[in-house]
Amino acid sequence: MRRQPRVYEKKQGNYNFEQFSRYTQMFDSASKIDNQKSERFYKMTKYVKENIDDKVDPFVHKYVEVDGLRPDLVTIPEEFKDLDTEDLVKEKAEGDFSGRKPSSNRRIIRQRTDKSLVGYDSWRCHDRVLMKGSGKAFAVAKLMIAPAALVRAFGMPSTTEIFYDGTGEYNFEDSNLDLYCLYDYRQTDFYYGLNREDEYYETKRNLKRPLHKRKMRRPTIQEFWESEEPKEFKLSADDQAQYRKFKRWLRKHLDVHGLPDAKPFDQIQAEKFKDEVQIHLGDYKEPSVINTKMAVHQWDFTYFLNEEELKKLKPEEKPEEFEVPKHPDMATAERIFISKEQIKMEEIEKEK
Repeated sequence: MRRQPRVYEKKQGNYNFEQFSRYTQMFDSASKIDNQKSERFYKMTKYVKENIDDKVDPFVHKYVEVDGLRPDLVTIPEEFKDLDTEDLVKEKAEGDFSGRKPSSNRRIIRQRTDKSLVGYDSWRCHDRVLMKGSGKAFAVAKLMIAPAALVRAFGMPSTTEIFYDGTGEYNFEDSNLDLYCLYDYRQTDFYYGLNREDEYYETKRNLKRPLHKRKMRRPTIQEFWESEEPKEFKLSADDQAQYRKFKRWLRKHLDVHGLPDAKPFDQIQAEKFKDEVQIHLGDYKEPSVINTKMAVHQWDFTYFLNEEELKKLKPEEKPEEFEVPKHPDMATAERIFISKEQIKMEEIEKEK
């Protein structure tokens, strides 16, 4: 673009506004667009302040969660305080959240999937599972979700299929019969091993490393799934699955059932099916009894003998009674730290 000529005489006036008409038109059109954006922003701020408690509202979710804005820190100027929010209510009822006016000249961009959740639903699935070769399998998305919110919304996770790379997974099936799998990947000490003493992680050499290469303490499996802090989860899906729509459904479901004050999923299902869990498999009229004695600790070769054969057995031929091992009380258990020097000292003392 050629450089604008200089104007030195005051009589000629301002060159840009009075003589360069194209610049004036550009300035006016840009000012009009800026005013529309400002009006839209402050109108949205006013709407969010009025409906801040409704976290399922799409406008509130986009303003707070997606854009990361805080309406309590935004001050609405005097010229925008009298804005009416009825048009936002109409947009919400029509399902159009873009804020654009319909135009015949606007180019239509056809997306791969529809973001609307009308007629769409998903549920946790146990009979169909998405196969994964390892934890390094291709993931369509990575989501930051609090593990405790997943437990409250869907119950305890299923056993993972990626060995030491994960600790649990959730398998879902949607209304299109597509499969999804949400799982953690290398987040606990189940993969990295038991944590060491604090001095090991506070060395100068370790602190100089970047965060992704730094050695740090890892939570246990129980600490991880009880954590309210968002952690990274991988999402795998079928080839033709509408994973963008599933992500919207998952976020919407967690905003309602994953809140800290929400009733846990396991408790809801226990109250719903408490009468059916105790059904006796042999006789439905009798209550079931949980068997705590394992058959491997009770049965021996005498189980296959009749009464006469049992009488002929000599006392020394009868098998010894087996005592069932009991699991130690982990609440009173303590972790013991021992070094090679202590082991050698104990061996020397035993030899004496």
